[in-house]
Amino acid sequence: MRNLTGLKAIVTGASKGIGRAIAERLADEKTQLALVARNGILLEERVADCSRRGAKAKPFVCDVGDAAAVERQLKAAIDWLCGVDLLVNNAGLGYFGSVDQLTVAQFDEMISTNLRGVFLCSRAVVPRMKADGGGTIINLRLEIRPDGPLRMHGFGPARPQHPGHGNLPRLGQCPRFPPRPHEQNRARAYDPGR
Repeated sequence: MRNLTGLKAIVTGASKGIGRAIAERLADEKTQLALVARNGILLEERVADCSRRGAKAKPFVCDVGDAAAVERQLKAAIDWLCGVDLLVNNAGLGYFGSVDQLTVAQFDEMISTNLRGVFLCSRAVVPRMKADGGGTIINLRLEIRPDGPLRMHGFGPARPQHPGHGNLPRLGQCPRFPPRPHEQNRARAYDPGR
Protein backbone atom coordinates (compact mmCIF):
# COMPACT_ATOMS: atom_id res chain seq x y z
CA MET A 1 0.00 0.00 0.00
CA ARG A 2 1.26 3.47 -0.80
CA ASN A 3 1.89 5.99 1.96
CA LEU A 4 -1.46 7.51 2.91
CA THR A 5 -0.19 9.90 5.58
CA GLY A 6 -2.03 13.18 5.30
CA LEU A 7 -4.56 11.88 2.77
CA LYS A 8 -7.86 13.77 3.14
CA ALA A 9 -10.62 11.17 3.31
CA ILE A 10 -14.38 11.14 3.83
CA VAL A 11 -15.87 7.80 4.89
CA THR A 12 -19.66 7.38 4.97
CA GLY A 13 -21.28 4.80 7.19
CA ALA A 14 -18.22 5.10 9.42
CA SER A 15 -19.92 4.43 12.76
CA LYS A 16 -19.94 0.62 12.57
CA GLY A 17 -19.32 -2.46 10.46
CA ILE A 18 -17.23 -2.18 7.31
CA GLY A 19 -17.16 1.63 7.58
CA ARG A 20 -15.65 1.38 11.04
CA ALA A 21 -12.99 -1.03 9.79
CA ILE A 22 -12.18 1.26 6.86
CA ALA A 23 -11.91 4.28 9.16
CA GLU A 24 -9.64 2.40 11.57
CA ARG A 25 -7.40 1.17 8.76
CA LEU A 26 -7.11 4.67 7.31
CA ALA A 27 -6.43 6.01 10.82
CA ASP A 28 -3.55 3.55 11.15
CA GLU A 29 -2.13 5.18 8.02
CA LYS A 30 -2.44 8.65 9.64
CA THR A 31 -4.95 9.99 7.15
CA GLN A 32 -7.15 13.00 7.94
CA LEU A 33 -10.66 11.61 8.37
CA ALA A 34 -14.09 13.15 8.05
CA LEU A 35 -16.35 10.41 9.39
CA VAL A 36 -19.99 10.49 8.28
CA ALA A 37 -22.92 8.54 9.75
CA ARG A 38 -26.39 9.03 11.20
CA ASN A 39 -25.55 7.87 14.73
CA GLY A 40 -23.68 10.72 16.44
CA ILE A 41 -22.88 8.74 19.59
CA LEU A 42 -21.21 5.89 17.71
CA LEU A 43 -19.52 8.40 15.42
CA GLU A 44 -17.93 10.17 18.40
CA GLU A 45 -16.59 6.78 19.55
CA ARG A 46 -15.07 6.19 16.10
CA VAL A 47 -13.43 9.62 16.15
CA ALA A 48 -11.91 8.82 19.55
CA ASP A 49 -10.70 5.43 18.23
CA CYS A 50 -9.12 7.07 15.18
CA SER A 51 -7.51 9.81 17.27
CA ARG A 52 -5.93 7.17 19.53
CA ARG A 53 -4.48 5.61 16.39
CA GLY A 54 -2.79 8.90 15.52
CA ALA A 55 -5.20 10.25 12.91
CA LYS A 56 -6.84 13.63 12.80
CA ALA A 57 -10.59 12.86 12.71
CA LYS A 58 -13.88 14.71 13.02
CA PRO A 59 -17.52 13.52 13.03
CA PHE A 60 -20.16 14.76 10.60
CA VAL A 61 -23.63 13.50 11.51
CA CYS A 62 -25.63 13.10 8.33
CA ASP A 63 -28.28 10.97 6.64
CA VAL A 64 -26.71 10.41 3.21
CA GLY A 65 -30.15 10.16 1.62
CA ASP A 66 -31.00 13.75 2.63
CA ALA A 67 -29.79 16.10 -0.12
CA ALA A 68 -29.70 19.24 2.02
CA ALA A 69 -27.88 17.47 4.87
CA VAL A 70 -25.31 15.96 2.49
CA GLU A 71 -24.65 19.30 0.82
CA ARG A 72 -24.24 21.03 4.19
CA GLN A 73 -22.21 18.35 6.00
CA LEU A 74 -19.93 17.32 3.14
CA LYS A 75 -19.17 20.98 2.42
CA ALA A 76 -18.27 21.34 6.11
CA ALA A 77 -16.14 18.18 5.91
CA ILE A 78 -14.31 19.39 2.81
CA ASP A 79 -13.72 22.80 4.41
CA TRP A 80 -12.40 21.13 7.59
CA LEU A 81 -10.11 18.84 5.56
CA CYS A 82 -9.10 21.73 3.26
CA GLY A 83 -9.96 19.53 0.28
CA VAL A 84 -10.76 15.89 -0.39
CA ASP A 85 -8.58 13.17 -1.90
CA LEU A 86 -10.79 10.17 -1.18
CA LEU A 87 -14.50 9.50 -0.72
CA VAL A 88 -15.52 6.04 0.48
CA ASN A 89 -19.24 5.58 -0.16
CA ASN A 90 -19.91 2.85 2.36
CA ALA A 91 -23.18 3.90 4.04
CA GLY A 92 -25.88 1.32 3.55
CA LEU A 93 -28.70 -0.49 5.25
CA GLY A 94 -30.90 -3.44 4.54
CA TYR A 95 -34.18 -4.92 5.54
CA PHE A 96 -34.14 -8.60 4.71
CA GLY A 97 -37.27 -10.38 3.70
CA SER A 98 -39.23 -11.44 0.70
CA VAL A 99 -40.84 -8.76 -1.39
CA ASP A 100 -44.24 -9.40 0.18
CA GLN A 101 -42.80 -8.92 3.68
CA LEU A 102 -41.10 -5.57 3.11
CA THR A 103 -43.00 -2.33 3.44
CA VAL A 104 -42.81 0.43 0.88
CA ALA A 105 -41.25 2.67 3.57
CA GLN A 106 -38.48 0.10 4.18
CA PHE A 107 -37.78 -0.20 0.47
CA ASP A 108 -37.73 3.59 0.06
CA GLU A 109 -35.31 3.95 2.99
CA MET A 110 -32.95 1.40 1.41
CA ILE A 111 -33.05 3.19 -1.96
CA SER A 112 -32.51 6.55 -0.27
CA THR A 113 -29.45 5.42 1.68
CA ASN A 114 -27.91 2.80 -0.60
CA LEU A 115 -28.43 4.36 -4.00
CA ARG A 116 -29.35 8.03 -3.67
CA GLY A 117 -26.73 8.48 -0.93
CA VAL A 118 -23.91 7.40 -3.23
CA PHE A 119 -25.09 9.86 -5.88
CA LEU A 120 -25.47 12.74 -3.41
CA CYS A 121 -22.11 12.21 -1.71
CA SER A 122 -20.26 11.79 -5.02
CA ARG A 123 -21.97 14.88 -6.39
CA ALA A 124 -20.88 16.84 -3.31
CA VAL A 125 -17.16 16.03 -3.63
CA VAL A 126 -16.55 15.91 -7.40
CA PRO A 127 -16.36 19.71 -7.94
CA ARG A 128 -13.65 20.06 -5.27
CA MET A 129 -11.77 17.02 -6.58
CA LYS A 130 -11.83 18.50 -10.08
CA ALA A 131 -10.70 21.91 -8.81
CA ASP A 132 -7.83 20.31 -6.89
CA GLY A 133 -6.68 18.20 -9.84
CA GLY A 134 -8.09 14.82 -8.90
CA GLY A 135 -9.32 12.37 -6.33
CA THR A 136 -10.72 8.90 -5.84
CA ILE A 137 -14.26 7.72 -5.11
CA ILE A 138 -14.74 4.18 -3.85
CA ASN A 139 -18.28 2.79 -3.93
CA LEU A 140 -18.84 -0.35 -1.89
CA ARG A 141 -21.31 -2.57 -3.65
CA LEU A 142 -23.07 -5.83 -3.11
CA GLU A 143 -23.49 -8.54 -5.67
CA ILE A 144 -26.55 -10.67 -5.16
CA ARG A 145 -26.93 -13.50 -7.61
CA PRO A 146 -30.28 -13.73 -9.38
CA ASP A 147 -30.71 -17.18 -7.84
CA GLY A 148 -29.64 -15.91 -4.39
CA PRO A 149 -31.60 -16.29 -1.16
CA LEU A 150 -35.25 -15.31 -1.52
CA ARG A 151 -35.06 -13.37 1.75
CA MET A 152 -32.59 -10.93 0.17
CA HIS A 153 -34.64 -10.07 -2.89
CA GLY A 154 -35.95 -6.86 -1.34
CA PHE A 155 -32.43 -5.73 -0.43
CA GLY A 156 -30.75 -6.50 -3.73
CA PRO A 157 -32.28 -3.77 -5.91
CA ALA A 158 -31.40 -1.13 -3.31
CA ARG A 159 -27.66 -1.79 -3.17
CA PRO A 160 -24.99 -1.01 -5.76
CA GLN A 161 -24.30 -4.25 -7.57
CA HIS A 162 -22.14 -5.94 -10.15
CA PRO A 163 -21.66 -3.94 -13.39
CA GLY A 164 -24.46 -4.70 -15.78
CA HIS A 165 -26.64 -6.32 -13.11
CA GLY A 166 -27.43 -3.55 -10.67
CA ASN A 167 -28.48 0.00 -10.16
CA LEU A 168 -25.14 1.66 -9.60
CA PRO A 169 -22.51 0.04 -11.77
CA ARG A 170 -21.16 3.28 -13.19
CA LEU A 171 -22.40 6.14 -11.04
CA GLY A 172 -18.87 7.32 -10.42
CA GLN A 173 -18.47 7.59 -14.15
CA CYS A 174 -20.79 10.57 -14.43
CA PRO A 175 -19.89 13.37 -16.85
CA ARG A 176 -16.11 13.70 -16.97
CA PHE A 177 -15.68 10.48 -14.99
CA PRO A 178 -13.63 8.71 -16.18
CA PRO A 179 -11.30 11.67 -16.42
CA ARG A 180 -10.01 13.25 -19.53
CA PRO A 181 -6.29 12.59 -20.00
CA HIS A 182 -5.27 15.74 -18.09
CA GLU A 183 -7.48 14.98 -15.07
CA GLN A 184 -6.76 12.64 -12.18
CA ASN A 185 -10.25 11.63 -10.98
CA ARG A 186 -11.07 7.96 -10.42
CA ALA A 187 -14.18 6.07 -9.42
CA ARG A 188 -14.08 2.45 -8.30
CA ALA A 189 -16.60 -0.06 -6.99
CA TYR A 190 -15.58 -2.82 -4.59
CA ASP A 191 -17.52 -5.79 -3.30
CA PRO A 192 -16.37 -6.47 0.27
CA GLY A 193 -17.79 -9.99 0.07
CA ARG A 194 -15.46 -11.13 -2.71
